[in-house]
Amino acid sequence: MADNGRGHEIQIARTADGNNLVVKYIDINPNRENTFAPVRTFSGSNGNYTEGDAYAGNFDTEVYITSRPIGSNQWTQAVNCTDDADMAIRTYMPDIVPTLDSIPVVRIMGSNAGIAATMPRQAFQLVWSGTAVVDFSMLNPLASSVNTEERNYAFRFNNVAPNPVTGTAEVTFTLDRPAATSIELFDLMGNKISTVYSQFLSAGLHGVNVDASLLAAGTYNLALVVDGQRTMKSFVVIR
Repeated sequence: MADNGRGHEIQIARTADGNNLVVKYIDINPNRENTFAPVRTFSGSNGNYTEGDAYAGNFDTEVYITSRPIGSNQWTQAVNCTDDADMAIRTYMPDIVPTLDSIPVVRIMGSNAGIAATMPRQAFQLVWSGTAVVDFSMLNPLASSVNTEERNYAFRFNNVAPNPVTGTAEVTFTLDRPAATSIELFDLMGNKISTVYSQFLSAGLHGVNVDASLLAAGTYNLALVVDGQRTMKSFVVIR
């Protein structure tokens, strides 16, 4: 996999109380590989271009967080804070973060509606194509360290696709046992917009359509709530 534009995106910050150092970095997730229809590649300049090997797959990249107290040399085990099928690249963390469980990170993703829009999502997200969408997340590695194995719960939030979306996106999830299930829509400020779906469901794989046609362009969060336990994924609306 070719290096992305910011290398491994290693950044270091300290918590606002001055007691801890926090390191954010990007790494591939070898457990999740994307394959898609080949995308043609070219290299060259001054009007002379050579076609290279087709680009037909990559590993997902994830945001990892580790920390240690000031004055200590013992780092915590790195936590995969994203752990989804979205490419985590071009991410930025401030020099000072509020706390160890509130780490703001923004991601800048190309959004030109030209040729990149016809690419598979995993390829599109690697292309810097002029204009950009800024995606904001508040990471909580303390919660992630507990929730990394979603099978400890009775459900798995599989995906939101397509992402980005212009009209309707499908939310897919798997229940290990029957449960009261709802899907809630939030804006980036944490304001609840609506309850998209609410039903008691049997065990198994489920899919729910979310109508995004009336939403303004931007980033939103979808919460899957199963018997009162919540997990969340973000998605981007483009116009």
